[in-house]
Amino acid sequence: MRVLSLTVAAALTLLSGAAFASTVVVSPNNLNGWAFSNLDNYPYSNASGGFVSGPGTPPLGAGSAQFIVGDSQSSEVLYNLSLDNGMTVSDFTTFSYATYRASPVGSNSVLEAALAINIASGINYEGRLVYEPYLSGATTLDSTWQTWNPMTGIGWYESHNASGTCSMSTPCSWTTLMSSYGSDTVDYGLLFKAGSGWASFQGNVDAFTVGTSLTTTTTTYNFEAAAPEPASITVLGFALVGLAFVRRRTARVSSRRT
Repeated sequence: MRVLSLTVAAALTLLSGAAFASTVVVSPNNLNGWAFSNLDNYPYSNASGGFVSGPGTPPLGAGSAQFIVGDSQSSEVLYNLSLDNGMTVSDFTTFSYATYRASPVGSNSVLEAALAINIASGINYEGRLVYEPYLSGATTLDSTWQTWNPMTGIGWYESHNASGTCSMSTPCSWTTLMSSYGSDTVDYGLLFKAGSGWASFQGNVDAFTVGTSLTTTTTTYNFEAAAPEPASITVLGFALVGLAFVRRRTARVSSRRT
């Protein structure tokens, strides 16, 4: 019994310090804090997003989040306003996500959906930190699911009001960004974006994993299609959350580029 008690105690000690993983399914029936919007480049809105089956074999489940952009002035975002909660940028410890790019895409043959974080210094909107897979130096492929770890290597740049040493022409690492923005707060959430200067695009995101130092849980978001809902309800729901997003954002920034 003594040996058993010591074994159980040791196991509990290990578990108390362990990080637990959870998977959250996001679909039109249960958005779990996520929503699409084509208003990030308002008034240009020739873009759309939704949850679809496939394409191919997604890394999780049978579906994914899809982005379609029709011209270079428009964009589509998938955002989660609940992923701030007053946390600082340096509180993020894990990022990982998978992308898929439809073929052909013409001149946009390197592009994949970007991961972005809106940030603030005090009460002032500071800008946006953006990760694009091709800026890491990796080869991006058509009609293929690929997984990215934005905290490894380079691929980040500063956008909107944020300015410093990290740009699209000189992308930097997450560690470098933290030297300038680690103490900034996550402002109006975290998002994926396709568009802004992209002539046209169709691609997908799935299996987004995020972890923070504020919790022992690492969350993976599994984007899935679901049983069809009445069109009027779905469109109205997306329109309302999109309007909420642009109202919150335009209160802080007037820039339209990623």
